Amino acid sequence: MVQKDWFASWFDTAFYHDLYAKRNDEEAKSFIDTLLTYFQWGANDVILDACCGSGRHALYLESKGLHVYGVDLSTNNILQAQSLSQFQDRWMISDVRNFELPQKVDYALNLFTSFGYFENDAEHIDLLRNINRNVKGDGKLILDFFNVDHIKESLKEEEVVNGKLAEYHIQRSIVANQIIKDIRFQMDGQSMHFQERVMAYSPDAIEEMLSNAGFKVIDVWGDYRGMPFQTSSTRCIFIAQKTSGA
Repeated sequence: MVQKDWFASWFDTAFYHDLYAKRNDEEAKSFIDTLLTYFQWGANDVILDACCGSGRHALYLESKGLHVYGVDLSTNNILQAQSLSQFQDRWMISDVRNFELPQKVDYALNLFTSFGYFENDAEHIDLLRNINRNVKGDGKLILDFFNVDHIKESLKEEEVVNGKLAEYHIQRSIVANQIIKDIRFQMDGQSMHFQERVMAYSPDAIEEMLSNAGFKVIDVWGDYRGMPFQTSSTRCIFIAQKTSGA
């Protein structure tokens, strides 16, 4: 039986970091540069990276002189981020549905498809409402999700990735409005199996959840350069303004 909160265990393993070791850090920095230019962030802005992982976006913002908080459920992710940060007290191990920062932030980030992991809409709205509670009255949220239509058209059903720890055999499918990634490999003669599950949310569905959580969408980008969203876009990046408490 697959664990309900599959991310709680998988993201804290060495295998997860090994599988995704080749993620494009330059792309991440380029996207942050786009946000820095668009919002004209400066030293007085306080930013939250919700589901920050090991901190590749947040640490880059920190290097630019911004006050950044990082929140993630994975102990190993936060420890890695803290080891590279000048401000270890700005990192928090917590479920994004119930964390509380020491101060409210001007901007919240939820990047690189860190949304859609829960089993139902209500839990995702809980996540967004908790972010809302930690954002100032005129604050904004940048939520970076995939474009589900693009995923459906370009889904790579099978793939083999050679890591340092193992050879990962990956199968992808779409079942009951979820994008499923089954990850299998051998370790010390044992067959290992992890599964990632992300809701296949449409842009309209996410916009409705944002509205229910007290945010109004003011722009939608289709890529990390900030180009307008189209049906053929690879990403679906929401720029949302806080309109009310949630």
